[in-house]
Amino acid sequence: MARLDVEQAQEIVLMQDERIPIRDTSRAPYRWVCALEVHFPEPVLYALGTLEQPGKSWGDLTASRQGCGSGLLIGPGQVLTAAHVIAGLKVVRDLRSGQQHFKVVLANRVVVIPGRNEDQPGAAQPFGRFVARRVRVNPAFKRLLEQPIRSLQRAQLIQALAQDYGVISIAAQSQLGAKRQYLPGEMIGWWGKDPSERIRPVDQAFRQQLQKAKVHILGYPGEKGRQACGALWRSFDRVVEAFPKQNGQVLDLLLYAADTSAGMSGSPVWVKNQRGERYLVGVHSSFLMDGVKGERVNVAALLNGTAQRMIRKWTPEF
Repeated sequence: MARLDVEQAQEIVLMQDERIPIRDTSRAPYRWVCALEVHFPEPVLYALGTLEQPGKSWGDLTASRQGCGSGLLIGPGQVLTAAHVIAGLKVVRDLRSGQQHFKVVLANRVVVIPGRNEDQPGAAQPFGRFVARRVRVNPAFKRLLEQPIRSLQRAQLIQALAQDYGVISIAAQSQLGAKRQYLPGEMIGWWGKDPSERIRPVDQAFRQQLQKAKVHILGYPGEKGRQACGALWRSFDRVVEAFPKQNGQVLDLLLYAADTSAGMSGSPVWVKNQRGERYLVGVHSSFLMDGVKGERVNVAALLNGTAQRMIRKWTPEF
């Protein structure tokens, strides 16, 4: 997630920035990718802050009430994104022990803008803007973060990366006088409605295929274009590792060399088969300074069976 109140977001580009801007966002799958303007009821800390800023403590980080990110339409009124885009942390004190711990705070206002293209005159918001009626985050993500401050360590934050997904629901309909406002998916479709864009179950049996794959990412960087998260960019590169291990535990993560930056959190991550069909396999989360043998990598939460079942409960069309 990128803060809206800063001019330049920190880059998470691995070497040379090889991302490509998308000029025409009216075509699929570009039109299904959404820019998110996120607002919280109070200042919150970025949930992965110390993981992305090694050497800093939670006390060094600045709380903010707003930010921006990316998401993907997966139903007529449902958008898949990263949990940390719509969930921040605040510090509370336990009345019994007096110990400070974190509490997850959900966004209270999210504006969803499909196919946003502020860099193209006349196409800034080609399909309109929609306000969320509800946000949901993976309970496991919340559980991993709601810990005493001193006990929330890097290992738990890396575990949280694998649980970093959530869903934004847009109101079923609203009345503008006598005129009905249609949901974006009713107008432009969504990922999975067309057979050429599919949801690929990600499990251990798929590991070897992923290991040899190239990943594609579409999202809204905070530092590109005329305004934060205002222009869509594409990234493409090799998988570094699928299902990495931490202390002997296999994590449902995909590590890759594709360039990203703050604001692209929540972007769809997919692979293509030989027929050119796209398989959604993950949600872009963050990056790791030393993900594999000291190599700096970007990270997605894999859509394993557990994730797919949970998202399907929230989104019948998924």
